[in-house]
Amino acid sequence: MDDIEIELFKAVTIGTPTTVHEILERIRQHQGEEDHDIISRVFWRACSEKSSSVESIEYLINTNKINFKYMDDISERTCLHEAAIVGKLPLMKLCVERGVR
Repeated sequence: MDDIEIELFKAVTIGTPTTVHEILERIRQHQGEEDHDIISRVFWRACSEKSSSVESIEYLINTNKINFKYMDDISERTCLHEAAIVGKLPLMKLCVERGVR
């Protein structure tokens, strides 16, 4: 995991939407092939954290760079599984609305 991914994850889990927006803007300015992977991984990990704010997560969703079909290689869990485990109903609804099974 690189620094920008760690920084973005921390901002999402701490619940600082302004910082999330700033980091996403930096990513957008320096677009790379791995952007979708970075944002998808941060989203997936954020779904498993009780402290993640839905507002911050919505910034990730609004990038249109999330692979909602992303599944962890080891646990074979989707973002929906992770959100359900920590009881984040609003996030579960967001996942279902985007076709996550």
